[in-house]
Amino acid sequence: MGKYDSSHLEALLAAQLRAVKAPPFVREHRFHAERMWRWDFCWPERKVAVEINGGGERGAHMRYHGYRNDMAKLNAGTLLGWAVYWFDGKMVEEGEALTTIEQALGLPSSLRRSWVPPKPTRRRAPRIRASPGTRTRLVLP
Repeated sequence: MGKYDSSHLEALLAAQLRAVKAPPFVREHRFHAERMWRWDFCWPERKVAVEINGGGERGAHMRYHGYRNDMAKLNAGTLLGWAVYWFDGKMVEEGEALTTIEQALGLPSSLRRSWVPPKPTRRRAPRIRASPGTRTRLVLP
């Protein structure tokens, strides 16, 4: 179980949705008559679906066949009239997924909160100064 394990991310998103009092959602909803495809979260009456891809850079969703299957699933859902929103682990953890879902569901502005991404910490790389006619040396600030 890695940092972006799907079950952990789904539990986190479910808690976030309950915290903002989002409309009741259905988990693992089977939407296709012939295939066994399911949405991670959905609101069937509104035809809004959410997929969370955990697994990081080397998960099944990022390998060729897994990615191709995901595309087929999302395309089939779109053809059936679903609005499909696709998120990765970081988007769930940082609240971006929740904000997008709130907007997709048309929640009143009083229930929505603004999402501000955390500011990245920027580390300056050491500068290398070369003096004419001498060896290059590393000068730390």
